[in-house]
Amino acid sequence: MRRAALCALVGLALAFPAASWAHATLIRTSPSFQQRLQRSPRFVQLRFDQSVKAFPNAITVYTAKGHVVSGTVRPAKDPRVVTTPLQPLARGAYTVRWRVVSADSHVVSGVFTFGVRMRAPPATAAFGASGPTTREHIVRWLYFLALALVGGGLGFRLLILRGPLPAEVERRFYQVVGAGAIGAIEIGILAFLLRAEDALQLPFGNFLYGDLSPIATLRFGRAFVVMTLGFALVCALLFLAWLTEKRILLWSAFLLSIGLASGLSLSGHSAVDSGSSWLSELADWVHLAAASLWVGGLVQLAFVIWPLAPELRRTAFLR
Repeated sequence: MRRAALCALVGLALAFPAASWAHATLIRTSPSFQQRLQRSPRFVQLRFDQSVKAFPNAITVYTAKGHVVSGTVRPAKDPRVVTTPLQPLARGAYTVRWRVVSADSHVVSGVFTFGVRMRAPPATAAFGASGPTTREHIVRWLYFLALALVGGGLGFRLLILRGPLPAEVERRFYQVVGAGAIGAIEIGILAFLLRAEDALQLPFGNFLYGDLSPIATLRFGRAFVVMTLGFALVCALLFLAWLTEKRILLWSAFLLSIGLASGLSLSGHSAVDSGSSWLSELADWVHLAAASLWVGGLVQLAFVIWPLAPELRRTAFLR
């Protein structure tokens, strides 16, 4: 019964993404995402895959200081196209924020940037985006805890407690590590949504139909996709290891978990700060992996070995 419940929980985690709705999708922009232009464009144009309704202020273009340089939206012959004129633009970075109503009455919105004679910032650094918030920092720490539970827990089991364990201890081990793997998926999704919420400047509950493609193409977005799919594979490996009791599956899950921890390093400050190099990213990953092993091992010692297997305490401490 417990195994069936855990299987159902893993299935829910892997099937978390909600079903899609038939709302309008942005398929092309002019200028394009983060495009660098040599001269000022005369207009901003959006093309969708279906008809949309655009209000006069459906597209707003801002300078880096927040000045509006766009006019009111022009009527178009093609109901799938929305266009707004621009003032002559000086050299600088510009943010485009748009909001239209699709045929199914859902509000679709998004943001992207472009530059005139200079490089455009990513969408997460667009005008109006405040950068990482307190909630994002909290979620990041929770994500690290999930990494520690799965990566550190597996390392503790494979490197410290190498022999067979009593059934109750083994069951608790899988519960803790499984919670970490599922938590890494769910908390990772929450972290991505919070970053998108800040970039789109929409309340968390109102950007279900937002265009997240500018964020998904950033290093942060690519790391999110890889880590989410990777921890889904870790869940599968843990489940198979639990069923078959094959140690090689635990090693595979452990190495994959430690490798996936590099996603935080590749998308964090060590990767985007000026002057950063692959050495700083490698050092950050090694530090993160070591901290995960230490914290995850302490959790296993405190919540698995200490209450359930007192006779193994000495072995764990000596190793």
